[in-house]
Amino acid sequence: MSLKITNIQRFSLHDGPGIRTTVFLKGCSIRCPWCCNPENISDLPQFYFNSEDCIHCRECSEVCPVEILKEPRDVLTLAADELAYCFKCRKCVEGCPTGALGIYGEKISEEDLMSTLEMDREYYIQTGGGVTFSGGEPLLQADELLNIFKTLREKDIHIAVETSLFAPVSCLDLIIDSVDLFIIDVKILDAELADSVLHANLEEFKTNFQMISRKNKDMIIRFPMIKPFTFNRKNIDSLMDFIGDYNIKYIEIFTTHQLAAKKYDSLGWEMKKQECIKEEEIKELIDELEDISVEVKSLNFN
Repeated sequence: MSLKITNIQRFSLHDGPGIRTTVFLKGCSIRCPWCCNPENISDLPQFYFNSEDCIHCRECSEVCPVEILKEPRDVLTLAADELAYCFKCRKCVEGCPTGALGIYGEKISEEDLMSTLEMDREYYIQTGGGVTFSGGEPLLQADELLNIFKTLREKDIHIAVETSLFAPVSCLDLIIDSVDLFIIDVKILDAELADSVLHANLEEFKTNFQMISRKNKDMIIRFPMIKPFTFNRKNIDSLMDFIGDYNIKYIEIFTTHQLAAKKYDSLGWEMKKQECIKEEEIKELIDELEDISVEVKSLNFN
């Protein structure tokens, strides 16, 4: 079994308790307009080109055996038949001296992944940390994760899964008993808007959340504050009802950041600008949450 991943980030501090290693899985079930990990949306491998790292040595075009590449950015506009050939060849990627050219979405074996995850075992023990699986949507690779979770549990390593819960309930059912902590992004709680904005089925989210709640699994609720999609009166009222219905006492809130701009550019995509949320608006939400006895932590990813 192997996982499709884009990155392994060691010494993570915002993805659960303690010092953690975060594994970013490729493939997502929804389409958030504010996505901060665009390289994880598609479940297919993708070439990237980081222009800031390019030294214009033309090594990529010189090693291309079929002379497809005239410029390194050409990897972003390859036709389907060219992509199939180029993913097998990879000479441009291997020949790039600065890493400006690369591929998002490599398969990693369980053995190789565990070798990396165990490097920081002592830090996990000392800080109450562990391993977090993020994405994309990790639940979409539940079959592949099952054996890895089993191995992590045998080694007494804490497991967290960061998820939107927009995935078949069968995926969650497969791994739920192996997960110590669910970090759940609560985005849009209106069925029509979830469909039109996220291309998501809200009933899927609700069914999965109810399963986690029934099993009394540890969870952290996160609310992305995005105007006009999530940060609007109707959705905030729905969030308050949701918090009350499930007796939630702790929530993490955050706004979008610009850290993904380079990723968008590396894919040849344009990052959509989001409306700025004022500090006083954030404070009003925090006060509203604290008024119903909810502890609030405001995250800063910048």
